[in-house]
Amino acid sequence: MKIISKISDPIEKADLYFGIQPDNLQRPFVFGAECNNRSMPSIARWGASSTFGLDNLDNIDETFWHDWRATLHQLNCDWVIPIIEKAENTKNIEAAITEILQRSSDSKP
Repeated sequence: MKIISKISDPIEKADLYFGIQPDNLQRPFVFGAECNNRSMPSIARWGASSTFGLDNLDNIDETFWHDWRATLHQLNCDWVIPIIEKAENTKNIEAAITEILQRSSDSKP
């Protein structure tokens, strides 16, 4: 998996992220969270993620991620929204994955 964007949420005490699994064409998009509270013992730290594809954008499993556009906005990935919307219209998920990965690589120093 390639992490596209990651932010720290002080209220949830978690790192929230958006990633891509390029080898999973059914569910290539990932919203995830992992505990960043280092004062907790490692066994008590948690992590969770939801994967989604074009067929379930508007009913992603986890209620925390239910609004994918708002979540991408929160994760500073607004630029991904039109790419996914275009893939929804063209049914070309491979092109969306390629474009997201390319633009993400281009923006990294």
